[in-house]
Amino acid sequence: MKKSFINIRFSLVLFITTSSFFQLAQDNYLFNQFTPLDFQINPAKLVNNKNGAYLFFRNQWIGFSNNPNFYSVSGHYNLKNNFFVGGSINKNTFGKSLENNVIQASAAWRGKLSEANHFISFGIGLKYLSTNYNMQNVFIFDENDPEFPVNSYLKNNIDFSLGTFYNYKFIKFGLSSPSFKGLVSKNNIFPYNKIINTEIGFLINRKENKTKYHDEITQINFRLRYDQASLFQIEAVFDYFASINYALGFGFRYDKRENIGNSILFHLLFKIPSAPSGKNKCLFAFGSEFNIFNKLLHNNNYGTYEGFAGYQNEN
Repeated sequence: MKKSFINIRFSLVLFITTSSFFQLAQDNYLFNQFTPLDFQINPAKLVNNKNGAYLFFRNQWIGFSNNPNFYSVSGHYNLKNNFFVGGSINKNTFGKSLENNVIQASAAWRGKLSEANHFISFGIGLKYLSTNYNMQNVFIFDENDPEFPVNSYLKNNIDFSLGTFYNYKFIKFGLSSPSFKGLVSKNNIFPYNKIINTEIGFLINRKENKTKYHDEITQINFRLRYDQASLFQIEAVFDYFASINYALGFGFRYDKRENIGNSILFHLLFKIPSAPSGKNKCLFAFGSEFNIFNKLLHNNNYGTYEGFAGYQNEN
């Protein structure tokens, strides 16, 4: 009986993580600490009035055996005037079935328009991907499913990420893709897919906070993710900044592919000044996510949790 229950749980995980499988392969990351880390989704968002370094960990669907995990070390730096650089080392795993390691170096240029809060930026990232897919550890309901490789897969690849970002007063807009090869290829093969991330955000009380950067202002962000493998996914996240050092966020994620990925999410962010000037700060954050719209999934795991720590200093 116990063995059957384990098999049911294992099959359930594989069935509901088809989209996660490709997010692992494509490094189209899911994390809820959007404000400090969204430059990993869109390299054009490297533009920042701070330099920073960050550690991040995401433990997805706790309670499942071999559940997905994501580890990240990243940072960004204002190299000169309107030129910014950044990098990340990420590890994404799904039990013994799939492991994806990505090293990325990114750069972005910002063009100021009419005023300080009105600009457009363009970013590009060069990435090295190491993908290890072990077919022996995967149970597939449909062995003819063209979305999965038929054999075990171990390969290193070079790819590019692209993005643009526009900010004007209280509005911001972003468009990016984590895989240039997937974007331009007519017949995509593993591990490349067409993936497009679109974001529109609204900053609240921007007029009263002109001296603050957009990552320290109460805001609401909407994201639309198109993935050739998993169709559309929509996210809406509201971040309330009680001050520039404390924030509370909540939102939801909706997956058009039935209700497999639907979830609600929460997070807390603290910035602690480490110098009298207040320009140097240590960051700590915690996030949680629950699939309450999918009873089968929700009843068989204890949720998804994230941990985050970082350091920032103003230019």
